Amino acid sequence: MIQIFNLQGRSVYRQQFAPRQGKVAVKAALAPGVYLVQVRQDGKLLNQRVTVE
Repeated sequence: MIQIFNLQGRSVYRQQFAPRQGKVAVKAALAPGVYLVQVRQDGKLLNQRVTVE
């Protein structure tokens, strides 16, 4: 699952994807700002901060 959070911790986007899927297109209309992108797969968790301009 991919989940995107704003800096207030509110989830602004969520998408499920198939196991072992190599690429996922995120089609979220996000306002400019900083977000936390969280990817959960196979019991692992990856967090990445991104800036939308």
